[in-house]
Amino acid sequence: MVIKKHNLKYVISAAALFFVIFFVFFNGKATVMDQDFEKLRNKMVEEQLKTRDIKSQAVLNAMRAVPRHLFVPENMQSQAYGDSPLPIGSGQTISQPYIVAFMTEQ
Repeated sequence: MVIKKHNLKYVISAAALFFVIFFVFFNGKATVMDQDFEKLRNKMVEEQLKTRDIKSQAVLNAMRAVPRHLFVPENMQSQAYGDSPLPIGSGQTISQPYIVAFMTEQ
């Protein structure tokens, strides 16, 4: 399936909305730790993405919404919003946030 570039922002927004609804529905109220991760996501967007010219509001909103820490091993979650890739097992990594945002914006 090929997604046209002008439709990509809708796909990204829908995916972000899905993740937010899914995690709120299945996790109930946000915990203090969830709020800490939300602050880290916002800081990541402001300091790592906007300063490197990521301008797409859809991409920035998606990066603010997706709980990246849930995609890495539990012992690495505190580093999930840092400016580096992280190992996720089986010799694979999750790319640093800027690279994810840059590729998505393209």
